[in-house]
Amino acid sequence: MLNRNIKISADINNNDWGCRVLIYGFFDSIENMWKSGYAKMLGVEFENCGQYNSTEAGLKIHNVRNDNNGIVTIINKSVFRNCLGMCFFTKESSNLQISNNLFFNGLKYLVFVESMQN
Repeated sequence: MLNRNIKISADINNNDWGCRVLIYGFFDSIENMWKSGYAKMLGVEFENCGQYNSTEAGLKIHNVRNDNNGIVTIINKSVFRNCLGMCFFTKESSNLQISNNLFFNGLKYLVFVESMQN
């Protein structure tokens, strides 16, 4: 678990490509099963994240399907600020607990949710 005084930040002096964190899942056709990443973050600060000239967000959760193993991705009491693109993006994911977060000063969407299941 990432917690307490963790700051994920980009130096934007040279371009508009901020930092990004990706939590991803995919279907492994060889083993015939979903494989998904997960994260537990408490009090993490995201600054200058996201990418203005793309669809990339500071924190992107895509295709995460931890339905059968009881694993839950938790993003709690975190701050997303000065986002260059989207601050937070999730698509086609389940078993997420996103709560008590602060989002401010984004150039595109602060939060973008598509095809969510829980």
